[in-house]
Amino acid sequence: MYDPDPPFRAVRRRDGYLPLEDLGLIGDGTTAALVGLDGSIPWMCLPRFDSDPVFCALLDHARGGHFTVAPEDLVEARQHYQPDTGVLVTELRSRTGLVRLTDALALRSGADLTDDMPAGRAELVRSAVVVDGRVRLRAELEPRGGGQAQALFSGLEVRPQRQPGLRLHLRANRPLTGLRSTHELRQGERLDLVLSWGRFHRHHRFDTDAMLKGTADAWHRWMRHCDYAGPQAALVRRAALTLKMCDDWASGSLVAAPTSSLPAPIGGIRNWDDRYAWIRDAAYAVFALRRIGFDGEADSFLGWVLDAFEHSRQPRIMYTLQGATVPDEVEDGEPAGYRVPPRCAGATARPTSASTTSTARSSTAPTSGCCRAGRSSRRCGRELPDSPTRPSAPGANPTRGSGKYAARDGRSPTRPGCARWPWAGRCASGSGTACPAGSTSGGRRPRRCAAPSWRSPGREVAAVGRGRAAVPLSARRGPGRTGR
Repeated sequence: MYDPDPPFRAVRRRDGYLPLEDLGLIGDGTTAALVGLDGSIPWMCLPRFDSDPVFCALLDHARGGHFTVAPEDLVEARQHYQPDTGVLVTELRSRTGLVRLTDALALRSGADLTDDMPAGRAELVRSAVVVDGRVRLRAELEPRGGGQAQALFSGLEVRPQRQPGLRLHLRANRPLTGLRSTHELRQGERLDLVLSWGRFHRHHRFDTDAMLKGTADAWHRWMRHCDYAGPQAALVRRAALTLKMCDDWASGSLVAAPTSSLPAPIGGIRNWDDRYAWIRDAAYAVFALRRIGFDGEADSFLGWVLDAFEHSRQPRIMYTLQGATVPDEVEDGEPAGYRVPPRCAGATARPTSASTTSTARSSTAPTSGCCRAGRSSRRCGRELPDSPTRPSAPGANPTRGSGKYAARDGRSPTRPGCARWPWAGRCASGSGTACPAGSTSGGRRPRRCAAPSWRSPGREVAAVGRGRAAVPLSARRGPGRTGR
């Protein structure tokens, strides 16, 4: 159950790693970061979701790199989000005081998250305020593989050794002595840090309060589109925000998760690089979002996936965020891995699943212009042979090298009443009624879907959201995920 006001709990590690339920997600539609209950950022890829990780302690606690802001004598902590936003608050209690740490990937002032364009500022904001007592606060930035820092008038310029072409710029409201510094703070005093990449404002004064407020306002504007008012509304709204943080806003694609190589279950073989668009998973996500008022995400995803199908000449299980074929899988032997060796790219990218096209069509049936999309959808259906000629899947989860498929007979699990391939190239509205335009190309009328939904909108969004980020946020209890 989602708890917007969780209790404090001790910060514990298992085999050197924080439990996955002690990690919170922040994102800006271009990349994402995980914030630990201990004030660390153990995972962040720059400049995009699918770039190399700058901070990778999630997969190697000793050498992976991190960005930590925390008291030196941390005892217990708790995490929660500002309501209806992607702004994360971590409260850290030491033996001598209490610190409130607010983290966000900043969004542009006045950003409209329904636009198909980047809304992020390419800036990570970390603001720590002493709420009670006195605290010796530690700030440490360590890129994966180390980094070189150069002192500038406006802060530090950092060049990660593993990504020499990437320049990071760290600014603070207090003097920085290097990549590691300690600050003695009393009640009411604060340490503000802004990590920038891609473009810099070296000589501009920064206001973290204004940046955080502008980011929260952008999330609030997006959440106004949510029309769900059923059971567990708070959980549903939080799950929708989690799904949105997995959305690549510029292209319309969605990453299966912003992480890589987290095994499900722990010790299992399904430690995929999830920073790609798995068509079935993404279709479930946008279908769930559309059912609670977010139509734009479904329309954008359908346009993206049809373009990807056209360029690849045949439907595939997964694509890069740019709609290209996923490269072959490579095991990265350098990081220790979260209890198993990490992987890059995808092992099950080549087989074509019958459920890939059927689920993409049924779950993303657009709310407008659906007949125009029917031509491309029908072409995709023709390119995939009838599913009885393909092996049936004994289960929902393909494994590495198995070549198995996700759904028997190509039937969409989202709309169980839809026929197998007669529905290919036809479209229906989300309510299960016929297409308002009356017919698809060729003059054939679309059939109605006998079962337009597989469960109530609230349960649907919550279920997809709980499994989406591959890290248990406040709404999750375990490391499992859906869709593989």
